Amino acid sequence: MPELDFPWEIREFVYKRAEATCECTSGCGIHTGKRCDTAFWRTSAANYHALNSKGLPTSSNCIMLCNYCLRQATKDGK
Repeated sequence: MPELDFPWEIREFVYKRAEATCECTSGCGIHTGKRCDTAFWRTSAANYHALNSKGLPTSSNCIMLCNYCLRQATKDGK
């Protein structure tokens, strides 16, 4: 899925999101089960991607993916 240039409102949304943890049990090497830092926009561990590349990304159609395996990362405590 191609990355999009997210509008500022989405960058603000991403910035405010809590840290999350990679939910993978394999395939991420040393990153397996480790924290994906999502406190800042476009970190090295996880990024937000648009679910629908044809529309503008919003807080309801973005998904956070682990950069090591591109699987969804889950928010801590959920």
